[in-house]
Order: sequence, then C-alpha cells, then structure tokens
Amino acid sequence: MKNEDYVFYFDECYQDRKILIKDTTFNSMSDNSFDSYIGLFWGCKQKELHRIIPLINDFEQKHKSIFCLSNEQELKSDIIKKKNYKYGLKSFNKNATDFYSDLFMILEHINPIIQIDAISKVEYFLKVLFHDIDLEVIALNRNAFIYSLTKLILNYKDPILLNSIKSIHDSFTAEEFRLKLLSFISIKLEEIRGIERKESEENTLKEFIIIIQNVSFGNMKYEALQYPYYFNFVGLNNLLYELSISINRVKIIIDEEINTYNSSKVFNYKKVKQANSENSIQIRLCDWLCGFVGRFIYALSNDISAKESNGESIDKKRLLSKDWFEIDKKTFDFYLRLYDFFLVKHEYHWTIMTLHFADPIVEFCTLLRYFASYESFEQYLSTDVHLHQELYNTACINELESRHKAQ
Repeated sequence: MKNEDYVFYFDECYQDRKILIKDTTFNSMSDNSFDSYIGLFWGCKQKELHRIIPLINDFEQKHKSIFCLSNEQELKSDIIKKKNYKYGLKSFNKNATDFYSDLFMILEHINPIIQIDAISKVEYFLKVLFHDIDLEVIALNRNAFIYSLTKLILNYKDPILLNSIKSIHDSFTAEEFRLKLLSFISIKLEEIRGIERKESEENTLKEFIIIIQNVSFGNMKYEALQYPYYFNFVGLNNLLYELSISINRVKIIIDEEINTYNSSKVFNYKKVKQANSENSIQIRLCDWLCGFVGRFIYALSNDISAKESNGESIDKKRLLSKDWFEIDKKTFDFYLRLYDFFLVKHEYHWTIMTLHFADPIVEFCTLLRYFASYESFEQYLSTDVHLHQELYNTACINELESRHKAQ
C-alpha cells in the first residue's frame, strides 16, 4: 500500500436526483438532460497541492479575462455552450478551443488521477424493474437482456412505450407496460423485417417476444427510483485498489450534493466533506473536466445522422455525421492530446465505470482511439471522409462486441 495521503475532488453532470418519467419521456431523455449520469473524480497526493493550485489559478484568471468575468464570478464549464460540441472539437469556437486546449495543457503538468462514472439511468431503472423476475428460468442471460432492452428504448424513445413506463407503480401497471412493450416490439419487427442491416436486431426482437410473453410481474411493488449515488465510490474504490492506495489515506471533497455525501459515509475514507465550488478552485477543475466529458458524449449520442429517428430510409445505415471527421491539423492534434490524457495516461481498468450499457462512453473512447490510429495528419487526410465514417462505425461495433464477449 502507498503510505501517502491523497485528496480527491468530485463533481457530476446530468444528475436527475430521481429517475422520473413525465410528459411521455424519461426526465433523463429531455432536451436539457441525458440518460448517462456522469460523475468525475480527480485526485493527487496531498503534498502536491501547493504546486497544482497556482497552475489552476493562473489558468482560471486568464480565461475569466477572455470570457469577461469579474473576480467574483464563477468560471463554470457551461460557459462553453452546448452548440460548441455539436461535431466534437471541430465545432468549438475560438474561446472554447483555447479554454480546453489550455486546460489539457496544464493537466499534463498536474498529472492527476481521474476516475469517471458513466451510468445509464434507463438501464438502472430496468434492472430494478426486472429484479424479481426469474429470467434465468427462460435460459436467458440477465445482463444481456437488460442491455438490449436499454438500447432498444434509447434508440427509439417511443412515446407510447415511455408513457406506459411512466404509469408503473404496482403489478397491474407493470403488466400494462409489459403488454405495451410486446405491442411496440411487434410493430418494430414488422418495420424492420427483411432489412439487411437490421438482421441482428430482428433476431433480438424475436427473442424479446418469447421472453416477455413468459414474464409475470406478480406482486411487484414500485416506487420512484433514487439514483444509487454509492456507485460513484464503488468505481473510485476499485481504482484506488488497482493503484494500491488505501482508502483510509484518502480525503474526499464533494461539490455540494447531500445524496452523494451521505452515500460516502459507508466507506472508510480518511475524511469526507462538501465544498461549494465558488470557494474551491479544485472543485471547479472537476466541473470543467466533467462538463467536457458529459457534453462531448451527449453530442455523440445525439448526432442527428446517427439517430434512428432522423427521417432517413430504414434500410440506410446510420453513421456519425461526416462533420466530425472534416477537421484541420490543429483539431487533429487536439484529439491526440485527449487520447493521451484519457486513454494513455489513464489506462487503468477502473478509470471508467459503467453498468452493462456503456455505448456512449465507448463511442467517446473509440473516437479518440480512431484519430490516434493514424501515424500523421497527412495519413489521416489521405482517407476519404465517408470512409472515416464507415471505419469509425466499424471500430465502435468491434469495441462493443469485444466488451460484451469479455463480460
């Protein structure tokens, strides 16, 4: 075990407090929210703070001036508006590019430990909903079923199905949801039958029909779900163990959030406290990083060209927009810096924690790996932009398949 004291700071984004469903949609699917809960820790040795804090202060003062903020105003990640992320780094305006380029430059000097949680709220809802259902008696892999059902709901966001989920509060309303789900799957099967690119999905939906016909919710009781904030600390604790850092040598400082704070009490940290980001530049660094990851993943997941509901013919393959790949050398080099930070310097197994539905964070990591797979910008340019779309899509599929085989 490492016998030094460490300090970790935590912030989160796309936190809905409760997994609620209203106005025919999960609150985690509204325009201003996202299914993936993103939590992020950054940490360092306690003795390193005297070196690190001045670096962050200098960065903040520079960019407060650029964004015309007074000393009393807080510099938060949402100063970089969501539209900047539409096509990843390519759509960043000058201020956004300079802000995050400078940030990742100083992070090279800070060399923090980071740990990211990317948890699907819909997946968690379904895991609880089906918790008492003996799926194994149908010779079914529970995790594979929950994953595939999560993906189905997130891909199509059918309002009738979502409205049915909204009403679940007992076994009777759960049964109504089951029937609506059967109806939705039957309709979807007819739509995709015989479409070559949908062959795998067609087979999955046929299996769903058999499974859901054999499900009974019995005496199920249902309450609005509270997000399981202890997940944040499970991911961190596993990373600390991987790094041979004892948790009783670790101090945790959380941006003010009582649910997260209360969940931390069951773990044997040296100390845990809440802090207001206005008074802690270390928490603000957490916000800048967490906001970047969250909004980037949101943009990938909501790219109109890749969505099933984009109005294109059903037999046309959905690919990430070509705008993500029409980049200049400066943007290409920026992606290489992100690759180095997130995937080279933080290559540990528990740097990122998800449940089984990890598609959004996998798409993010695969994008960074994809750009880094080219030896130079000149080699990258020699590939047609439409081929980049295809190659990235194939890389995502391979990464997800590899992940599921390993589970």
